[in-house]
Amino acid sequence: MFSILATLPATTAIAVTLLGPPVLVLVTVFGLSEGVRVVRFARARGR
Repeated sequence: MFSILATLPATTAIAVTLLGPPVLVLVTVFGLSEGVRVVRFARARGR
């Protein structure tokens, strides 16, 4: 978990620390959705 926080921008890490788990969940969901988009884009270019 700390490794994930270490890779996030400092402002996001501070927001998670101040606001707690809900922000972490939002960041995780956003990160997963971005990851899926990147994978789909990469596969589309690979074809």
